[in-house]
Amino acid sequence: MSDPLSRAARAVRRGLSLGVLAAAACVGQAALAVPPAGTSVVFGIHHEDHGEVGEHRVSFSRQGEDLVVSVDNLITVEIFFITAFRFEAERREVWRDGRMIAYDSRTHDDGTDIQVSARTEGDKLVIDGPEGRIEAPAGTFPTHPWNPAFLGQTLVMDTKTGRLLNIETVEAGRETIQAGGRMIRALKHRITGDTRREIWFDEEGNLVQLRLYADGKAVTFTLEEVSRSPASSVLSSTGRL
Repeated sequence: MSDPLSRAARAVRRGLSLGVLAAAACVGQAALAVPPAGTSVVFGIHHEDHGEVGEHRVSFSRQGEDLVVSVDNLITVEIFFITAFRFEAERREVWRDGRMIAYDSRTHDDGTDIQVSARTEGDKLVIDGPEGRIEAPAGTFPTHPWNPAFLGQTLVMDTKTGRLLNIETVEAGRETIQAGGRMIRALKHRITGDTRREIWFDEEGNLVQLRLYADGKAVTFTLEEVSRSPASSVLSSTGRL
């Protein structure tokens, strides 16, 4: 018969089922509809049963005329000072003229390493991942809703696996939530189909909260901090990203 610690660790893995929490970490995204280069955004990650489990950090930079979105995630769950679950991910998106033209990710999902890359080739987005090579229409969005144009998508690329997901998005009313150290009036959207999520954007189109579900348990990403370099303030004042 297994010891209590082993049983508890297995329960955490089932409860987090962090294919979804992992997907969460792969997903949640930056808090500016048109983020200036030099902007960094931090989201705290809260699991319904296990409390605060990690941090999701997104930064924006320029590569010539392209916008580069970099994501770093870390999720850990500890029981009796022993790590029962660990998830780490690094993502990089390159955007040009409102479309993602390149994507690279490395994920360590509690002992399993996963890599995904995608490149635009003509009218296609060619994705290489654990499920092999997949072709999607050029301009396919990742499951990463930092850009409010995500709300108009019906086919998206899973950021962890590269798999294509069919989704439907509907408005679900306005709510007041606490994010970034203040109360924010936000418009909620509900996503269904191959994935289940809820997303809140503020009145300026900034992502302020994202919720996923792991085995029926809510996993919530909430905006905690936005910082900008001096250069980003100059770019913002000129109306450029």
